[in-house]
Amino acid sequence: MPVSRWAIVQHSGGLGFEMGLEEAAVTTVSEIAGVEQAGGRVFETYSEASDYCMTEQYPPSVIGLYPRAPGSFSSRMVGNRRVYIPL
Repeated sequence: MPVSRWAIVQHSGGLGFEMGLEEAAVTTVSEIAGVEQAGGRVFETYSEASDYCMTEQYPPSVIGLYPRAPGSFSSRMVGNRRVYIPL
């Protein structure tokens, strides 16, 4: 049975947004487990995931539009985007 959770992945915006984050739906138990095994985060609601993305990619030291999430990205993918691994 499908489940509905939200993982944090690399932003799809391209140039200037390489260190940005966005939400990605994960809908199976194996997808959720894969994100967690990679060191990523999974949230129960879109709102929680969205709030996390904004806080994580725009810490107080970031000035301007381009995000700078302090973590890294896994080779594990959700959709066509790499899973974010927080510090």
